[in-house]
Amino acid sequence: MESSTVKAPTDSGARLRDHLARTKTGSWLDPWVKGGLTVLAGLIFVLLAYFLIKLFVESRPVFSAYGVWDFVFKADWLPGQNLYGAGALVAGTFITAAIALVIGVPIAVATALFVTELAPVRFRGLISGTLELLAAVPSVVYGLWGFLFLAPKIKPIEQWFADTFSFIPFVGGEVSGPNYFITGLILAIMIIPIVSAISREVMATVPQDQKEAALALGATRWEMIRSTVLPYSRAGIVGGSMLGLGRALGETIAVAILIGGATSGVGDSIFSAGSTLASVIALEFQEATASPEHRAALIGAGLLLFAVTLVINAVARGYISRSESRLVRAEKQAKAAVAAAERGEAPKGPGLLASIPRPHLPELVTSLKGRQRVDVIARRSVGALTGVALLPLVALLGFLIVRGGGAISWDFFTTDPTGAAGAVSNANRFLGGDAAATATQNLGGIRSAIVGSIEVVGIAAIVVVPIGIAVAVYLVEYGQGTWFGNFVRYLVDVMTGVPSVVFGLFVYISLVVSQVGGVPFAGWKASVALGLLMLPIVINSSLPVLRLVPSALREAALALGVPRWKVILRIVLPTALPGLVTGALLAIARAAGETAPIIFTAGVATALVGDPNGPLNTLPAQIYADVTASSSAQHDRAWGAALTLVVLILLLSLVARLAQRRSRIS
Repeated sequence: MESSTVKAPTDSGARLRDHLARTKTGSWLDPWVKGGLTVLAGLIFVLLAYFLIKLFVESRPVFSAYGVWDFVFKADWLPGQNLYGAGALVAGTFITAAIALVIGVPIAVATALFVTELAPVRFRGLISGTLELLAAVPSVVYGLWGFLFLAPKIKPIEQWFADTFSFIPFVGGEVSGPNYFITGLILAIMIIPIVSAISREVMATVPQDQKEAALALGATRWEMIRSTVLPYSRAGIVGGSMLGLGRALGETIAVAILIGGATSGVGDSIFSAGSTLASVIALEFQEATASPEHRAALIGAGLLLFAVTLVINAVARGYISRSESRLVRAEKQAKAAVAAAERGEAPKGPGLLASIPRPHLPELVTSLKGRQRVDVIARRSVGALTGVALLPLVALLGFLIVRGGGAISWDFFTTDPTGAAGAVSNANRFLGGDAAATATQNLGGIRSAIVGSIEVVGIAAIVVVPIGIAVAVYLVEYGQGTWFGNFVRYLVDVMTGVPSVVFGLFVYISLVVSQVGGVPFAGWKASVALGLLMLPIVINSSLPVLRLVPSALREAALALGVPRWKVILRIVLPTALPGLVTGALLAIARAAGETAPIIFTAGVATALVGDPNGPLNTLPAQIYADVTASSSAQHDRAWGAALTLVVLILLLSLVARLAQRRSRIS
């Protein structure tokens, strides 16, 4: 018995020495792994450098012909007369974005306040989750809903407003069906989830002791919010608003459907038709193939759009960083205050107490009643604005189900688009299916669109997701605190702010115009465009998950002599796997709803064989082709395709949220 107790530690030590000997044999791979990950991270710089150089070289003819000043500020965009001044497009871009901010930001901030401060705890997750569903709805579906339902419904209201308040500059006049206002309204709905999510995150960091101190001093609930939550969160709210502005400036397909496409100048009122930088690129790129100058002008518009969104996103990141720095300072001040209180020292400065209203004693009763009245009105207003934020999603999903449900059938999913809406004949039958009738009344279904979407997004995900995770691993494991790591992180933020239409334009001039692969349009080229869009999403979603892996796990393995690459492969990645899956699914869901990059690279509404080396049909492209047609039958198919696309994206988002719950590393 005694001998066995002595022998066990000896055997255990031998096993440990054998294990260390085996693991150390792979340590020579560490420099190669680090070098490979560094090269992958460096490719982002190469990609962005080539991206900017290509856009600049291709747009140089129009800048040489007109000059930068005239191209940016002259309002004469008339391709038929070879006049290209983007002033009206720039104005339309900012007009619609300004309308979106004026409508969307107050609603988003009110929603964030309601979720963080006023809503019952059991309902907060439900409200925030419902708002996140708004972000999952593709822009082409917003455009479809706005064009076929919302615009006709609110046109009488717009006309009444224009007639009643015609004395206000840029308001009166005859209301056009597509116009700046309806476009800005849809953009407001689209940016509410972004601004609200960032505002909620910032408001959730307000120290609880500050809020409790305000309430203990007699402040009402609204006074507490006004004196502590809003001032503390100001920088984060501004940053979130700027990110929402960047999204509104770069939106393409919904704007192209709703704004009217007028390019001869800026409209007389917000109810006039117009154009934006993004919409004119989407609407005119096909006809520009025959005119090098027209194509150069569109590329110049894309370069200008990229520059504008880059500046906006840089300002937004600065405000968000300022908010994070303020949180760090507040935590330090709180710790210092606690330490001072423990030493029996009095707090220095008026601090929060100075912002709490203190009514005079003779006016106490009246003031108290007035303050309570204001508190009730303010809280009810915040709750009402939250209901307004949720209303579009309910209305959109309701009408999608009503209108799209009528188009759903077995044939709808098993036949290809034909006839006028098919854009091409289906002589080459899709996946061996029977050729559908080409009669207009039998337009076929969306089988080619579904399979094409799966192919295009699947190819992009297979290539991009591993690369994105590898770059995130480099930033966390090797690039933390280094100048190169910070530089790569900045480049990822730059890629995040690039509008999807600019990525599509880049791939169009790089691969489609030059007919790389022997054909102009091809499914794999659409995968390249979607991959560029997905890459920063995968990296940004992977970074916080990898950082949450406890450092003790890494240090324990390294202390045992395990090479760093094995620590990453066998400890870091398996621990963070649920969160990495979540990020990948969210990126796939975002790519599945994109339209502009696909119509630039894979074509629009074809029923050809599902070969990625040739044109492919996709759900967003099919919806765009149908909604811009004049046939009611095509509109019905657009509703059915939109319902299918939304359901698929919502399922992906749901799976991602479920995986996210498992990714919370303790």
